[in-house]
Amino acid sequence: MGWFNNLFRNKTRESAQCLGITIREVERQLPVFDKRNRFEELISGPCLRYSLPRISHDSKWELLQRDKEHGAQLPNGYLLKSDNTDQNFIEKLRPIAEEFSEEFFEFEATALDVAVFWEEWGGPEQTERIHRILRLMQNI
Repeated sequence: MGWFNNLFRNKTRESAQCLGITIREVERQLPVFDKRNRFEELISGPCLRYSLPRISHDSKWELLQRDKEHGAQLPNGYLLKSDNTDQNFIEKLRPIAEEFSEEFFEFEATALDVAVFWEEWGGPEQTERIHRILRLMQNI
């Protein structure tokens, strides 16, 4: 089964590179959830960071997977960390939080780029989904 997973990871990565996505393996605080999908803790671990250059440089922000008890204010348990509290800004991020309900996905916008942190899976179809979201995030 390992070779099959590696094949999909390779196809996912190749597809991302063709779309101009920068890929880096990073160490990050990863959320851990129990069997009922409740946030338990953060653990340090590796994940992939897919990114594109940023067009808008207005606000730095992060969408982190937590739960309401730990401050999540958007759908699917996403915590928005930003100094921008404008409701229009928050509403621009809502579709991202609504779409990504499964697996591990966290998002950030820095001064230089927009990124998604995740575990590679899904082949070219999933890469195209990630690319679409990163393109949307470029202007937020």
